[in-house]
Amino acid sequence: MEEKPEIPEFYRGRTILLTGSTGFIGKVLIWKLLHSCPLIKNIYILLRKKHGKDIAERKDELFSCPIFDNFRESNPKIFDKVVAIEGDVGEENIGISEKDKITILNEVSIVYHNAALLKMDATLAQAINVNTKGVIRMLDIASKMKNLEAFVYVSTAYSCCNEKEVEEKLYSIPGNPYDIVRSVDWLPPHVLERITADIIAPLPNTYTFSKRLTELLLEKYENELPVIVARPTIVVSSINEPFPGWIDNLNGAGGVAITTGKGILHSMPAHRNKKGDMVPVDVVCNTLVAIPWAEAKKKELHLKDSKIAVYNVAVTERDPITWGEFQQICMTAALKYPYETILWYPTYDVIQENMFIHQLEVIFYHMIPAYIIDFLLYLFGQKTFMVRIQKKINQGLKALRYFSTQQWTFRTNNTIKLKNLMNEADREMFVVTEKDVNLEHMAEQSAIVSKKYYFKEDLSNIERCKRKLKIFYAVRLSINELLFAYESTEATRRYFRLFLAFGTFCRVPNGTLLSANARDHHLATSQSVRIT
Repeated sequence: MEEKPEIPEFYRGRTILLTGSTGFIGKVLIWKLLHSCPLIKNIYILLRKKHGKDIAERKDELFSCPIFDNFRESNPKIFDKVVAIEGDVGEENIGISEKDKITILNEVSIVYHNAALLKMDATLAQAINVNTKGVIRMLDIASKMKNLEAFVYVSTAYSCCNEKEVEEKLYSIPGNPYDIVRSVDWLPPHVLERITADIIAPLPNTYTFSKRLTELLLEKYENELPVIVARPTIVVSSINEPFPGWIDNLNGAGGVAITTGKGILHSMPAHRNKKGDMVPVDVVCNTLVAIPWAEAKKKELHLKDSKIAVYNVAVTERDPITWGEFQQICMTAALKYPYETILWYPTYDVIQENMFIHQLEVIFYHMIPAYIIDFLLYLFGQKTFMVRIQKKINQGLKALRYFSTQQWTFRTNNTIKLKNLMNEADREMFVVTEKDVNLEHMAEQSAIVSKKYYFKEDLSNIERCKRKLKIFYAVRLSINELLFAYESTEATRRYFRLFLAFGTFCRVPNGTLLSANARDHHLATSQSVRIT
């Protein structure tokens, strides 16, 4: 007799409360619940008014996302299961009405707290208000729920980034966590700003610190509430679901791939031989859906202990990709599926290990061209945008630097145990580990998805885009040969090697300067990359 999956049956008739529903993980999590657990009763999503849009408009905007197209065509009534509730985790009592609060307390049995302030440069007060106090507010609500079975807090594996080997446990910080939260309320902002670096040490920014702080505060509830911590690493585009290559933002590693293909990004601070733990978004969401079932299963089998369960959602123990390999496959995908609008021929080797040279490249590759483009747009009466984009990219690169120049090992024992609890039907439906990921194919699918859905470009114009790319290549090659022709003195050679202006020279892993022809040979002879 064929085995039936247990996880969808677990969700039969249950009601879920989800925060952070409009984010990358949030959207895919809703899709997965509706797709694989269709007998679910309701999904309440906490939304706040934003940019002049009320929660009804924001819900419509959420479901206009392409990943929900199949539902609109085959089963539009399934959207009735998703109910928007006005609220804000940054406000007291999460900003919900008394009527909505009563509904939540009576109906909800599983909470996914996914909302977070992701800004790495947020003030300590901002980060703690949303990322720490927001969770406490949600826990206060959850503690009054009549049928609560799981409170899944979506943290980050980098909340413990001062540890080179991160186990599935809670790590302490210097000082009393509650005193730190209280100090944010009574310290003057200018004083708090001056001592922030000392407070968050040894963590690199307020985001990771606020996440670490929150995890520690959860210990108070370990004997009172069924709290679980999920820690994803760097979340990237999907392997399979909702469809291969799905991505809808320019954050993190996905943003590096897209801006490289657009010819916008020419330098990023990273160590090419360090491994970046990049986990596909569908693997993250599969794990999130399976966690409440697994905790209930462990309780049923008397395997559950009193400590808060922590799940590192990572690929470290399955040989993750290096940053050098990552940028190589991104460039290959960018050349195979070029964008219609690009600023310059994509730079093959964007990685720069020398921070001084990186800053020079930011000036000459990023900022000066951005100001020139905006000046020309201004002259022609068009809206300027490039300087704003480059500043945003540079802020992102600054935040990424800490993570792209170091390497961690994330232990995933609980995730492995989770997989072992599943039967074969559940393992097929809820893939929580991937042993064989074709990263070249994944990068290509991501390039296609970003081209079609993010930039609204017609896929039928691929050949025309390739011809346009050849023109950019010819221009770059011409400039390259011209500069080499004039590179006749030692002073000139030093000048060009220092500034590397406008993509006329190219770097390879050993730091050698190559002509365009030599670089293309290096690209053509590069070996394929897989995670096994």
